Amino acid sequence: EFVLPLDRISAADQAFVKTWGTKPVPPTAMPPANSTAVKEITVETPEGKVDLEIWVVEPKWDDVIPYRSEKNHLKLIFASRDGAMFMIYPDGREIRSKTLLAGDYPQHFGGPYWVTTRGGLRDGKDGLFNAEDDAFCIEPVWGKLVWSSYSEEFEAGVIWARKEPEGPEWVILDFAGNEKKRVEGLPPFKHLSGPRVSRPDGKTTGSGTLISVVGEKLADWPWESYYDYHDGYLAVRGMANGEENWGFVDQEGTIVLPAKWHYFPRVPQAEWGKPRSFVTTFEAFPSGLAAVAVGGKFEPGARWLGGKRGFLNKAGELVIPAIWDDTYGFRDGIALVLKDGLWGIISTTGEVLAEPQWEEALPLSMRRVWIRKGDKWGMADESGAVLGKVEWDCWETGFIDDFWHGLLRVKKDGETVQLKPDGSQFTEPPGISNSFGFINGVALASETDSGQWVLIDPSGKRLYQFPDGIEFDRDAGPSSSSKAYIEKDGKKGAIIITPK
Repeated sequence: EFVLPLDRISAADQAFVKTWGTKPVPPTAMPPANSTAVKEITVETPEGKVDLEIWVVEPKWDDVIPYRSEKNHLKLIFASRDGAMFMIYPDGREIRSKTLLAGDYPQHFGGPYWVTTRGGLRDGKDGLFNAEDDAFCIEPVWGKLVWSSYSEEFEAGVIWARKEPEGPEWVILDFAGNEKKRVEGLPPFKHLSGPRVSRPDGKTTGSGTLISVVGEKLADWPWESYYDYHDGYLAVRGMANGEENWGFVDQEGTIVLPAKWHYFPRVPQAEWGKPRSFVTTFEAFPSGLAAVAVGGKFEPGARWLGGKRGFLNKAGELVIPAIWDDTYGFRDGIALVLKDGLWGIISTTGEVLAEPQWEEALPLSMRRVWIRKGDKWGMADESGAVLGKVEWDCWETGFIDDFWHGLLRVKKDGETVQLKPDGSQFTEPPGISNSFGFINGVALASETDSGQWVLIDPSGKRLYQFPDGIEFDRDAGPSSSSKAYIEKDGKKGAIIITPK
């Protein structure tokens, strides 16, 4: 048995307590509910058969904490009701937490550990919650607990903390809350990534010390600033004689390429009012090549102006000569390049695949490009052949993946249409409407006549039918982690679709 402090029991909690007696019932004594069901299905896709699990959490909760499908994930959903927080498992268990309350906000860190903000994200304090023990292993007294998106801290058995939400002083804790090391001079990032630079007084630029995720010194840091990429490189910026130059170091601080190139991140900028901003790559050497500028100058708030663009390999050799006026860098083995005001396409060998011919062009995935002719847009392949019609006002983004689950969302006269990679328009199977798009070979959609929500395969075959009265939140999902949120009579639930 256990007893919660009275100041931790809300009015709704106390009503729950009265229902069960004078003390909260231990979680293991809670009767299992039948609200969670896992259904297994096999789907035929163009790539072959896919075995999927469909996990449905019925809409009976006041709130459902977003589920995150990540490395080292413990399959678990948090949901609240009547002031209490429950942990919901795929096998149907709904365990009322003895530690967490409605309003707490858990975010998955790794394994059974969740960084949890007591009382919500706005003004709450952070702690580390162990779901297996249903207890805080690090008490929620920290202004901010921070970890990287690559799980280095979890694998190293540490997490970074600050007493105040903002400030340059950090403490590195183990999972029991013991202080392992103090680090000063880091800016108050909300999220860290890979190795990080400690600078005097918490400055965001200038020389300092490169330190590891456990706070150990890796190398002296002479560089002005840097960008961190998923392929393990840091693009570093140095200043000499008033000139700005870029090079690359690895995550140990060892120089891979000296800072003698004019280098720029390949992030096309959106024009206000045109929903087509995106990130082309998170790699320093996409397709093994990095874009550099030879000559020209950098002006704050603008991309590199003047000079010519070429491409370096990882040995520092300029394997594609700097003859282009601009480029977005490589993506899926092709790169858009600008010459005399027109855009064309080259390969990783520098071969011109499509002569410069478009007034404006943007890179897509799947070796496709988005081109403008006049005031209309369309799609072309790597050879420059136009796929479908050039008749669209813009492509609709909001997702890092432009071909979101194989379909490109575009707009014409305010109406959204989905295009296939061949440029043809996607049409929903007979009797189906409002499909979300396909994830792992299945799509959420509704029956045209009845409005009943179902799962379908690409042929339109109905794989699963949801209970009557359920509505899906289109703005909240499904996402790339194959989740969607459902509602019924003001209560919330979720559906999660994952490969077995």
